[in-house]
Amino acid sequence: MRSDLDKLMQNYHLDAIVAFGSASDPAFNFLTAGSDTGEAMFTKTPGEKANIWLGPLQREGVKSLDFVTHIFDLALYHRVFSETGSRQKAELEIYLQGLGFLKNVKRVALYGRMEFSFSCLLRNELNRRYPGLEIVDDATPTLVDRLRATKSAEELAKIIEIGRKTSRVMIETRDYIRSHKVSENCFVKADHSPLIVGDVKRFTRSRLFEQDLEDTEGMIFAPGKQSVVGHNTGEPDTPILLEVPIIFDLFPREARGYFHDTTRTWCFGRPSDHLLKLYEDVRGCFDFVVPKATPGTSSGDLQDHACDYFRERGYPVVKDNPNTRDGYTHSLGHGVGLAVHEPPYMGMGAKDILSKGNVFAIEPSLIDTNRGLAVRIEDTFCIDNAGKAVSITDVPYDLVIPVK
Repeated sequence: MRSDLDKLMQNYHLDAIVAFGSASDPAFNFLTAGSDTGEAMFTKTPGEKANIWLGPLQREGVKSLDFVTHIFDLALYHRVFSETGSRQKAELEIYLQGLGFLKNVKRVALYGRMEFSFSCLLRNELNRRYPGLEIVDDATPTLVDRLRATKSAEELAKIIEIGRKTSRVMIETRDYIRSHKVSENCFVKADHSPLIVGDVKRFTRSRLFEQDLEDTEGMIFAPGKQSVVGHNTGEPDTPILLEVPIIFDLFPREARGYFHDTTRTWCFGRPSDHLLKLYEDVRGCFDFVVPKATPGTSSGDLQDHACDYFRERGYPVVKDNPNTRDGYTHSLGHGVGLAVHEPPYMGMGAKDILSKGNVFAIEPSLIDTNRGLAVRIEDTFCIDNAGKAVSITDVPYDLVIPVK
């Protein structure tokens, strides 16, 4: 949580942290409590209020009294640009104006995002001006990653509400498809043309818009063989057919805010026996692993449990062959917050330790490339105060969707 920043800085032996970016960058968004800053700079020393440096057009973007606000000196910017003809050097100077405090600092960590050549220019200049300053290369997961991994009550309430809205939209999408008539094994629209993936996605996005949610990362709605290829999002012109399974992965967010992530596998009409078997085994793994997601558990151990579960049932697993394209090819899950993928990660070798307040997706899956079948089930969970992983997704798990 953000309130743990001073404590973690002490644990990391940091005298200061500096972050660059905007609200579109999850780390910067988190540190600035969602301030609407445009391109800006965040600085913090232990025991003192954090500072946000930003442009004059965004001067009202910092709403919280937890920060001291500073406005970039545009007169300095224009003077340096006039003298050098370099916008990079001019921008560098206005940032350095806010970094003068580093002359009294021994260890600093830099976070956020900026254009690569500019970040090199900045680091070189800091090394030149402050030869006694150590710029710490923070390893992944970084200090900011660790802060973000544990959600406050306020953050959790937002994610739960987004989960409620996302679940509603997913159910509305299911019912939208079912509302169409069927002709020759294909859903058709009023003009008798096929209902296609593009139609479904437009409907879903319209419902997300009504819920004040955004499809910023691009949902996955992949029928049949398209679902076998990793994160194929689904070809827009593909008709929606009976008895052809669909993987629907929906991960919207609120504007400049938090995500929710859920996946269902649907089959409108009668599924094949092979599809039913895949689904039963994925659901079995889901039910097997979720109770093991408790405080103190290593996230990598959960992936091991999933691999062991599928291996015992005769499937190839990524633990034995990282390049396998059949069976269990995926990581078990990931944290969910201001980014749709963030710590704790649940892939091979992951070592994040779960704790109360973590929010994460669990998404076991199986692929059968020979038959062109894939199944995935995903909910977003939080670990509550009792130490239990509780789903904040409210969508039925039914594989078979009856056709009206």
